[in-house]
Amino acid sequence: MIKLSPFVKAVERALSERCKYATYLGEVTIDNPPMPYALVGFPKANYGDATTLDNTVSEISFLQPVTTVASTADRLLVVLDDVRAALEGYELQVGRQHCEPLVLEYCSAMLRDNQVNLPEKKHPMYAVDMWRIRAVNRFH
Repeated sequence: MIKLSPFVKAVERALSERCKYATYLGEVTIDNPPMPYALVGFPKANYGDATTLDNTVSEISFLQPVTTVASTADRLLVVLDDVRAALEGYELQVGRQHCEPLVLEYCSAMLRDNQVNLPEKKHPMYAVDMWRIRAVNRFH
């Protein structure tokens, strides 16, 4: 079986190493985090239907959500470019799996987070990107 968690953690690691912004996994773990930042969400996995002779799943394909947050819309545009540049085409290194290069498959609109208040009664802006992750077990 191919486990999901190493892929999610590999995306977090890629952003932490290749991007200059703070990166969180699953949730922001501090109050009032410095902006901007990226949040690697938890995906719904779609395991492939190719099986091996012993009926174990040998491939995985899913959309990995990454939320990018910044204090203003114009800042979010710049940060999105940086986050996307760090991930587009990047090949995750995960155990014995062969991973296809990351592909951006969906981008949300830029949205205002009305549940969070910044100083001066502002609200942060965010967007959600969905990155296609595909991997298969290596057989050698």
